[in-house]
Amino acid sequence: MKRMKNMAYVLLIAMFWAKGVTAQGNKPAVVVGIVVDQMRADYLEVFEKHFGNGGFNRLKQNGLWFKNCYINYIPSYTAPGHASIYTGSTPAIHGIVGNNWYDARQGTMAYCVGDEGFAAVGGAAGSGRMSPRSLLVTTFSDELRLATNQQARSFAVSLKDRGAILPGGYLANAAYWMDDSLANFMSSTYYMSDLPAWVRAFNECGKVEAYLKGGWQTKKALTDYIYHAQDNSPYEAPFADQRVCY
Repeated sequence: MKRMKNMAYVLLIAMFWAKGVTAQGNKPAVVVGIVVDQMRADYLEVFEKHFGNGGFNRLKQNGLWFKNCYINYIPSYTAPGHASIYTGSTPAIHGIVGNNWYDARQGTMAYCVGDEGFAAVGGAAGSGRMSPRSLLVTTFSDELRLATNQQARSFAVSLKDRGAILPGGYLANAAYWMDDSLANFMSSTYYMSDLPAWVRAFNECGKVEAYLKGGWQTKKALTDYIYHAQDNSPYEAPFADQRVCY
């Protein structure tokens, strides 16, 4: 029925393969899950010749590639997708039925990770009232923490709050996301009272401004991109403020 999110599953499984030697045998020392939004599974084959040896092709050759994965729910928004990947369940079970939905009990619209009980850390107030409280089941990340008596550490990072909070689950050591208005990585008081020094240093180093000023250039000639749509489409709005990163 759907292949839109297949790529997310493929990458998640592939990146769970990790090299590392631990005292407990051949269990990996590090597990990394990556989700590429809107990248269909067939893109791995359609664009294979454009990939280098160290990226997607390496995952295909050295990891596990599950090609027959389908998601049996609609709609396939980002929040349900992240929740389904990391919980192994569907919206009817994990509770994340969309990015937003109508809360009949409260008579208001609800945001998938919105939570007025917490405040922003390192970002605008409205961007930090977040937590995973709407998630009804545990995630892979939670189970890893539980299985090790919370000795394992779990961190989630994304440009979007829901892309970090939902994969991180309830027991993540930290979740970080980008504050659109300030172009800084931030978090909420659900996870911490203040940003660690390394996050503050990254926010202050000017990477976002440098990327924006550099412009966007294709790696190859435009004639090589036979599947691309027209550039500078009407729905592509310019940045109103150079501090806004996406």
